Amino acid sequence: MTDPAGTQADPIRTETVGADTMMAAVTVTAPRPVVFSAFTDPDVLAQWFWPQRFGTQFVSDLRPGGEFKIIAAGLPEGQDMGVSGVYQDVEAPARVTMSWQWNGETPVTHVSIELTEAAPDRTEVSVTHTANPTVTDRDDHVVGWRDCLTRLVQKYGTTSR
Repeated sequence: MTDPAGTQADPIRTETVGADTMMAAVTVTAPRPVVFSAFTDPDVLAQWFWPQRFGTQFVSDLRPGGEFKIIAAGLPEGQDMGVSGVYQDVEAPARVTMSWQWNGETPVTHVSIELTEAAPDRTEVSVTHTANPTVTDRDDHVVGWRDCLTRLVQKYGTTSR
């Protein structure tokens, strides 16, 4: 991944591929099973995925064909933010793939989260978000995943590459 912003101050590396794909990666200071839980355990994901003020709720049936929902329950009345999808592949503690659909929107995109052991206490997290219908959607997902991974780093820490 190449990104001039992926520096000591910002360890998250991002890249776009074509008009419909974005990738983001970071190394966190936690063992792979802990990081897998951060993406799949409702209680853990709700602690970091979106800002705390969003009141994140996560419902998950973690199996191929199982559904998930991430809901921002703490937003002011009249505001709605959530995403849902279906797990396509679940390989603990290495990989999760899923469909991804924002509440109230028609497009269905796809997310792959790959976790690679960099050392016994370090995990390389790679997120690939594909099938974005527009460059704007792709770029919005770059911003969104960067924000999410920044909170993951705040939770677990990071190390230099």
